[in-house]
Amino acid sequence: MIETERLLMRRLDPWSDDLNSYLNWMRDIDSNKYIESVNPDFSMLELCEYVEKKNYSSHVLLLGIFDKSIFRHIGNIKFEPIDIYSREAWVGILIGEKDYRALGIGFEAMEAGMTYLKNSEEISVFHLGVDKNNLAGVRLYEKLGFKHNKELAKKRGHEVLSKRIS
Repeated sequence: MIETERLLMRRLDPWSDDLNSYLNWMRDIDSNKYIESVNPDFSMLELCEYVEKKNYSSHVLLLGIFDKSIFRHIGNIKFEPIDIYSREAWVGILIGEKDYRALGIGFEAMEAGMTYLKNSEEISVFHLGVDKNNLAGVRLYEKLGFKHNKELAKKRGHEVLSKRIS
């Protein structure tokens, strides 16, 4: 478990956690248009199997983000893949609860998650893909110190930002 001033972040349990909010986020194309895995036909069984699969992978860290004052599930952060040999990881974040957006939650969660992986697995380089039209996302990532990575962007065919933590 990772704790910050406002947040608790922990692995989700697909069979005992209430994942209804998560399912609604994954079905909401309009509010989450920059999240590639959003699908209006996503089922609860598919979501539970997805979370379980991620929990059992040694190359993935999927954490639910909770408002610790009321223990409300407000989003997720995922590091995938985590490569302990190259000390690199890809990261993605979703603040699913709309009333928690633009409050610095993404910054707080990403900073805490990256620090955790730096300290526990010695991960020092983080990458993320971002749609250039996702202006709020780009601002967040740049505020966190991510820089445009033209080499990876060329290989992947979309915008990539990277950050090194020393």
